[in-house]
Amino acid sequence: MRTPLFAISLMLVTSSLLSGCQNADATQPSQVEVPPVAVEVTPAARATLHASIQTSTVLEALNEADVTPRVNGVIERILVEEGDQVTAGQVLAQLDSERFLQAVNQVAAELRGVEQELQRMQTMANRQLASLDALERLQANRDALQARLRLAQIDLESATIRAPIDGVISRRYAKVGNLVQLHSAQSLFHIVDLNNLQATLHIPERDISRIRVGHPVVLAFNDMQVDAQVSRISPAVDRVAGTFRVQVDIDNRSQGLRAGMFARAQVHYATHIDTLRIPNDAIVELDGKSYIYVIAEEHSERRAIRTGIRQGQWVEVVEGVHEGEQVVVTGQNNLQDNRKVVAIVAANQPPRAAE
Repeated sequence: MRTPLFAISLMLVTSSLLSGCQNADATQPSQVEVPPVAVEVTPAARATLHASIQTSTVLEALNEADVTPRVNGVIERILVEEGDQVTAGQVLAQLDSERFLQAVNQVAAELRGVEQELQRMQTMANRQLASLDALERLQANRDALQARLRLAQIDLESATIRAPIDGVISRRYAKVGNLVQLHSAQSLFHIVDLNNLQATLHIPERDISRIRVGHPVVLAFNDMQVDAQVSRISPAVDRVAGTFRVQVDIDNRSQGLRAGMFARAQVHYATHIDTLRIPNDAIVELDGKSYIYVIAEEHSERRAIRTGIRQGQWVEVVEGVHEGEQVVVTGQNNLQDNRKVVAIVAANQPPRAAE
């Protein structure tokens, strides 16, 4: 399909050829008129531009925990399944606790006997019928039994498996009847707090000086966009990758995101509001300088410009063009200064910069 610019150019060339044929027999020589050049233009306009660094990342849970056994035992009951929302301290599973209960009862009985004997010994010591050494040995025995009782009670409490954090059961490894063992690195459940997620960005060393804590970050997913900000910046570079770790915390109380999701990230390190911008394609580089062509009274005018920040296909113009002036975006590479042109408004524009 031929473009409007191509059609206009063809009409201009045809018109020029016909005009030349009609004047071929003229008795008086005349100067050949150079046909106008067809170009596409767009106006220089004001918008908000964000200078940004783009990268990609995968969401992680800010808080997550593996639930491991603190005592040996056989699983008797499982009270939660994958996907269940749990709170810190909630019971997840129950181990066989009979032997722990018996241990508590045994030590408690021994302690009661020692306390009774200690009370009798104290009465005798007050009457100087018992030595202080015997009394102190009995007190030490009581203290040791109290410590043993507390340890036995901790084992009994540990037979009840509880959630260490608020979150969602993402994996359940435990099965009824399984023998679990302390110090085996055996995980019973994995809990993920989806209310608070984080993204780790790996920023090249050349760009890290532009980023500050608090800079806005836009995370783009397949069907949504989330606003966040830089929370932490690693003070040391990864010597292998040559990048810095930049952490972004995400408030996910709406539960719209999940750990493991892929995102495209933009870190905005500069924002210029109500600034002039033109498409990047309009710029012609010549001898290390930037130029554009502006249309004035049907003629081209080459202008040197000074540019600022860039966002996608848009570039900020700090000097060299005024708002509303028609800037050539197609046909400028073969254009000359003060050339007569036929300008048409460009139909396809770069995506509009975010306001």
